[in-house]
Amino acid sequence: MLPGKGPLSAQTQTSKKKRVKRTDLKEVFDIVVAEMRGDWQHLGHHLGLNQPDIDAIDQKNRGVPTQCCREVLELWRRDGGREATAQTLAGVLRKCRRVDVAEEIEGIGDSGDMASGGKRDSPSSRDVNVVETSESWIKIKWKPPATCEDGLLIGYMVEYSIDGSNAWQKAHERDCLRTSRTEFEVGGLTENGQYYFRVMSVYRGRVLSQPSYSDLGIAKMQGKPDPPRNLRVTDVERVSGTVSLEWLKPEDDGGYTISSYIVEKCHNDQWKDCHTSSRQQCTIEGIKPVEDCRFRVSARNRKGIRSNPSEMVDPELRVRVNVIGAGQANEQAVNDALWKAAFGPQGLSGKTIEDGSIVFVYSCTGVLGLWDLWNMYRRGEVRAYFQKLLVTKDVRRVCGTSNVKLEATIDSDDFIASCRHLVLTRPTNHGYRVVTTPSSHDRGLLEEIEAKVAGKPCKPRNLQVADVNIVKGTVSLEWLEPENDGGCPITSYIVEVFLGSRLEQCLETPKLQCTITGVTSVIDRRFRVSARNGRGTQSDPLETGPHALTDALRFQRERRTSATRGQDDKPLGNKGTGEYKQSALVSPMLSLLKVKGPFEV
Repeated sequence: MLPGKGPLSAQTQTSKKKRVKRTDLKEVFDIVVAEMRGDWQHLGHHLGLNQPDIDAIDQKNRGVPTQCCREVLELWRRDGGREATAQTLAGVLRKCRRVDVAEEIEGIGDSGDMASGGKRDSPSSRDVNVVETSESWIKIKWKPPATCEDGLLIGYMVEYSIDGSNAWQKAHERDCLRTSRTEFEVGGLTENGQYYFRVMSVYRGRVLSQPSYSDLGIAKMQGKPDPPRNLRVTDVERVSGTVSLEWLKPEDDGGYTISSYIVEKCHNDQWKDCHTSSRQQCTIEGIKPVEDCRFRVSARNRKGIRSNPSEMVDPELRVRVNVIGAGQANEQAVNDALWKAAFGPQGLSGKTIEDGSIVFVYSCTGVLGLWDLWNMYRRGEVRAYFQKLLVTKDVRRVCGTSNVKLEATIDSDDFIASCRHLVLTRPTNHGYRVVTTPSSHDRGLLEEIEAKVAGKPCKPRNLQVADVNIVKGTVSLEWLEPENDGGCPITSYIVEVFLGSRLEQCLETPKLQCTITGVTSVIDRRFRVSARNGRGTQSDPLETGPHALTDALRFQRERRTSATRGQDDKPLGNKGTGEYKQSALVSPMLSLLKVKGPFEV
């Protein structure tokens, strides 16, 4: 044996491994640079670079995207060492929402990660399932690797991550669990916390396999339903003291059908049940004042277990994404491919809660921002965004065509309900929202949005009591037409008469005025008018104040009293006398009502 031949051979073998790794990453980098150079700064942030590093790279390369992108990748490779692998980079690309690029580089091997003779078990070779939950722990179970050489596998490593976080924590104190274990109870969790889990095989030499991931697990009592979702205010009537609410069913009913919903109202920092409903909506009456009222709703299933409550927060708007023009492809296979593209950044799968291939939920904080989103949707920009995000090679392969088209749908009723909730509530510093009385500007903005989105006309304007005749029991109303008819001419107006909170009369007229008969009392009498257009769409009502009639009587009295002044020398029985006698009838009526000014309109 020549001197130094043994060590030289070992050194040569090591160099070959490094060259393989470097060559593989070079090929990967070429692909990433070609596809991501326009978003190199976004990629740099996801690779862990801070802004000063990115600014320095930009200045060094004079802003040339190709050179900047390549230097970002080289800096990440140098700092990451053995962790800088093609698989790791693919995961980062998925977080950047570039699933197409991630899939392109995932086929490139990375032989430098594994000790000689070792074998990786594929993530698909075993499943990780959530099998049992409580309010503080979740038990998971997995399958051992399908293929493994004897003596190489020494155990398993279990990690968990909070939903929405990229950080993973080891779930046990030991370096790894014994090979005989295929289930583990992860403790120390937060009640109702949402977690993902992953399991890796540990091989001799402390080499880890690629991880296998679980679906979402929630730390809650078995059989306990999830809270209802998206609690929203749909209407507020300050005068009558009523608030209307709606919500969505829970994501999980605990294995038993939901039988009822319990609505609570906060009074003096104490929650009290105020309504029970079997439906996903209700109207709470007798709330005075309605300003700053706070509500929450919980669900009870047929087992009698009540969920945690859900409070009023920012509304959630849903965007449903489906494939069109998929040819004869299997619908379920197409949906699975879309789900993989949407939830693949963490190797996760979605949850089947609502109809639709993919349902994206956006939290909305302001009406103007929501209106901007709607305009983007109408211009097709929302569909184009999801087209770029979700149509990957896998989706095109399953659909059997390269011309895969997506449709993105936002329900107009859902959009308007979110707008109404934002107008009828206000945010607080504690994260929840409370009922508020919107300004005239906000109400006008809401009416304009409803008219443009749903073809709903605006309210009639300037509703007032034109005349009151106590003797005949008649009241005459008049108003002006709406500012916006919702894209179709107004055909009629609906006039409603309320005695307290009870609907007493309802009539329809094509005119801008009407006379109501049979009015026996002016106490606690309210009127409201709404417009209906040629499509049959009805506007929100315009309502008078609670003292509209007494105010009108007072005005008539003052007008007639003024008209009779200076006419005392006229003989009785003329027109002036008749008017004076009618005023004489009105005056005792006002004294009996004990109405005190000022009067509200």
